[in-house]
Amino acid sequence: MKCVLNADNDRFQWRLYIFFAFVCFAVYWPVLGNDFLYGWDDHWMVINDMTLSGWTWDNLKRVFFEAHQNQYAPITELNFLFIYSLFKLNPLWFHLASLLWHIGCVILAYRFIQRILQMNGETLESDCRLLAFVSAFLFAIHPMNVEPVAWLSAVKVPIYVFFYLAGLLFYLRYIQKQKTSDYVWVVVCFICSCMGKEQAVSFPICLILIDWFTCRNLKSFNLWVEKLMFFCIAIFFGVIAIIAQTSVSEGTFPFKNERLFLVCYAFFEYITKGILPFHLNYLYPYPLESGAVLPLRFYVYPLLVAGLGVYLYTLRKNRIAMFGMGMFLVNLLFSLNIIDMYRATIVADRYFYLSGLGLFLFGAHMLLPLVRKWKGWKRYVFVSVCTLYILYLGGYTVTYSMRWKNMDTIQQYMKESIQEKENIDSSQKNAEANNSN
Repeated sequence: MKCVLNADNDRFQWRLYIFFAFVCFAVYWPVLGNDFLYGWDDHWMVINDMTLSGWTWDNLKRVFFEAHQNQYAPITELNFLFIYSLFKLNPLWFHLASLLWHIGCVILAYRFIQRILQMNGETLESDCRLLAFVSAFLFAIHPMNVEPVAWLSAVKVPIYVFFYLAGLLFYLRYIQKQKTSDYVWVVVCFICSCMGKEQAVSFPICLILIDWFTCRNLKSFNLWVEKLMFFCIAIFFGVIAIIAQTSVSEGTFPFKNERLFLVCYAFFEYITKGILPFHLNYLYPYPLESGAVLPLRFYVYPLLVAGLGVYLYTLRKNRIAMFGMGMFLVNLLFSLNIIDMYRATIVADRYFYLSGLGLFLFGAHMLLPLVRKWKGWKRYVFVSVCTLYILYLGGYTVTYSMRWKNMDTIQQYMKESIQEKENIDSSQKNAEANNSN
């Protein structure tokens, strides 16, 4: 009987993985017809000398021991090198590989959330699957994930997240079985993740969050000893990233006095666009010029962060909600300009990729008990709203993927966005002038 149940469960899982793949192709099919973005980093990130030099020992040494421009991402470069060696500079295969990386991340996201909820033990098996499904489904179709899928230069995001989630799954198995081989696989996946993108250095903090969520003894000396390896790796790759970026950096963060307000502003931009994505763009410039007076509206954002902190404090005994928000915060930590590194934009969609998974889990978990209470017309309304929301997200992802087709579509969309922003800024200035009078 146990073998039959396991076989049925395996069939269900594989059908679910096929469903996720189908959904991803359904919303991302336009990217397969996209070109290289020659004026948007692809000309040096993808089509570079390392990609074109083939599988020679000298080239492989350059891939692993040299930073290209301000990037050290050897796994990402190997991805480009492998595709080029098979299909030359045919953009179809590069985009297909990006989409496959995304599908892999979706499947691993589902497996990770399902497994960790099972290990936590506070949720029914059916609810573990449901929360994992909803979180992974939103992760699959969310428009903010278009950038790292449609933009070849940003494929390093799905690549690092793939190994990041694989490492977390091996860590969950290590917690259960305490096998050295599982621990080794966690280390290997973490190193590969760091070689995909430096943002993976948050991995050790995420491991501690998992320890707390699975009720491991955080006072245990051995628990912190096993983390020492991961913190050393994180520091090592963090230093490499800083050296690589500062070697060609255009400066440091230009708004030091306004840092608190802009960090809070960026944090809430990720939350609002994560819940209801709108006006997504290739670039999100800083909302003020260097040396300008900070508009009054920005003083509200620290208060909003404080309010959110109070709300989360009331949920402190709700481990699933706190874990979801913890995943969101941990994976945004190094993208909010808290560290003094130059960034051309205040917000970037690609930084939401992994952190958004935590936000989706938080939202699904908080809505679940409410849905169970709603009966009759309330449930019909909820189902209708959810259907419209899914159609909105999926439709937005399809249309936004088309805007990444080539440099002509990007330039046209940028012109429209700049004009729209100028109109909004003009309206705000007129309103402020009227209020002052």
